[in-house]
Amino acid sequence: MADLARLDLVSAGRAAEELVRVDLLRSSDPIEFFHPVVRMAIHDAIDAGTRIAMHRHAADGLIARGAPLEQAAGHLLFVAPAGDEPLVRTLRAAADRMQASGQHDVAVAYLRRALAEPPAADERFEIMLQLGCAERRIRAPEAIERLEAAVRAANSPVQAARAAVEYGRVLLYANRPAEALGALRSVADRSGDIDPDLRERLEAEIIFSTRFWFADHYPLARERLAGIREEELHGGVGTAQLLASIAVDEAARCGSRERAVALARRALNMEVLQDEGGVGFYLALDALAQAGETEEALHAYEPAVSDARRRGDLLTLSAALGFAGHLRLRHGDLLLAESDLREGLELIRPAGTQSALFPWYAGTLSEVLIERGELDEAAELVAESGLDEHRTDNMQLFFLRAARAKLHLAAGEVDAALTELQMIQAMAEAGGGNNPNWLAAGSLVALALHRLGKDADAKQVVETELELASGWGAPVGIAVALRTLGLIQGRSAGLRNLGEAVVLLAKTPARLEYARALIAYGAALRRANRRNDARGHLRQGLELANHLGAVMLVEQASEELAAMGARPRKLLQTGLETLTASERRVAQMAANDMSNKEIAQALFVTVKTVEVHLSSVYRKLQISSRRQLNRALTGGRKHRSPTMTQPL
Repeated sequence: MADLARLDLVSAGRAAEELVRVDLLRSSDPIEFFHPVVRMAIHDAIDAGTRIAMHRHAADGLIARGAPLEQAAGHLLFVAPAGDEPLVRTLRAAADRMQASGQHDVAVAYLRRALAEPPAADERFEIMLQLGCAERRIRAPEAIERLEAAVRAANSPVQAARAAVEYGRVLLYANRPAEALGALRSVADRSGDIDPDLRERLEAEIIFSTRFWFADHYPLARERLAGIREEELHGGVGTAQLLASIAVDEAARCGSRERAVALARRALNMEVLQDEGGVGFYLALDALAQAGETEEALHAYEPAVSDARRRGDLLTLSAALGFAGHLRLRHGDLLLAESDLREGLELIRPAGTQSALFPWYAGTLSEVLIERGELDEAAELVAESGLDEHRTDNMQLFFLRAARAKLHLAAGEVDAALTELQMIQAMAEAGGGNNPNWLAAGSLVALALHRLGKDADAKQVVETELELASGWGAPVGIAVALRTLGLIQGRSAGLRNLGEAVVLLAKTPARLEYARALIAYGAALRRANRRNDARGHLRQGLELANHLGAVMLVEQASEELAAMGARPRKLLQTGLETLTASERRVAQMAANDMSNKEIAQALFVTVKTVEVHLSSVYRKLQISSRRQLNRALTGGRKHRSPTMTQPL
């Protein structure tokens, strides 16, 4: 500062103290203006030429003294473009530091300024690619045009392939898979002799853009997948991506469960997918989930979410939260699923229905809300999604259509529900995604047919799904089909299948499906006049559903118990299960030693909001301090759950 003011250190110190005295500076060491308005007024009072020269002088001085590059870069933003190569190098290096610390928005500002300098021709491509990737991470709309320009600006097949990989990804996230496929194939067809790993990455992106989008793209995905020779893969990032692609395809079309799990684990064990930025990480975990290994998949998601928060990578964070929320729904943890999905939805909401993640979020969160008894909010979310504006064969709409079908069923509109469900089933069959552990479309269709009195058709549909699930071998899919078949059959055969579903699900982590099967079995036992057996299963199902926050199942079990003469009891308002999704998330972060300010920043809320949530958490968990949170959340000491005040 003394150097910039052309003063010696003693004179500069005295001048600073005088400015503190007259309230222009808050402190003299370090120099800090009393108010940003004062700083801006002084800055603007300097004529433009002098101001630019002073910023450049300040930047040069900071670089000479070895100060952090981002300090110098902050000044270089105000320097007029002049084709200055050292300036470009400083801005790029500072951008690297900012990206490493998760400050991608600052990195974008530095790189945009570097591109305006302009850089030398051979450096321009690298800056465009780096900038486009940074813009993608903060969901800046400019990323698409930037990366498209990088593809056009490429001077070699290697540069074109590198840019196409990133361009294809940003198009996929923008729900433009056909354009992504076209761009990727165009570059692949003229890529020539490029690095094997880069070629594998390009091939993986082509498969990604076909596998789970439109049903008429799937034959191309199968063709490309069939051409992969595992023994010829080169062992880099591209190899991990291709292994994940094979694994999820094997799972989706109910091939070999053992092979799907082995390939997914092999891809994940290479430890390159999580940091790589593509969808391979999610595909590998989805293959595990379809194989019934949901706990293993969830265990991998939790550090991925934490890492994305730490790096400030909003795109990766929103994707990870969405997939984690979907897995938690399968697992039965509705409260944490709702928390993950609500947070992720807020991150992608600025992009609206144009985001590829929006249908996924809207559908999955709507299903959670339906289980939680929030039918009106679920209906609003489905309406907001603009479902009817999308192509009917878009496989990203599976869960959104399933949610709308369940809302139709809740309203007694069975024909409308059946139309939605049959559309899902047709898409799944055409797109190679008919694994019952993924959606159980056949069971949903069968239940709708059953409600219409078409039991013969319903039985045929669910028996086909049961055969498919049995061949795949994951117990949850088998149990769901058995429960559905049992509901349709009734009588002794129905009871037998419902009982078998309960036994199978008791050994799995799928707590929501277990509660559903217990209640269905208990209701069937009641109708068979086996009241004592019925009461035990209904009680157990009720308690589990209550623990999970599954309000619709709680109501169903309560009605069945009431039909046997049991009086409904008032629920208690304390205990872990009474926490809302937001309270649960804040409590967990506080238990992980995050400060209120850190929690507020991570969740994009105010510190006051965090304080209100924690106060509610303490009251509901009947604790008095932050130190008791971890024990309370992990069950280290017993809290009374919101169960009945008297035994039924």
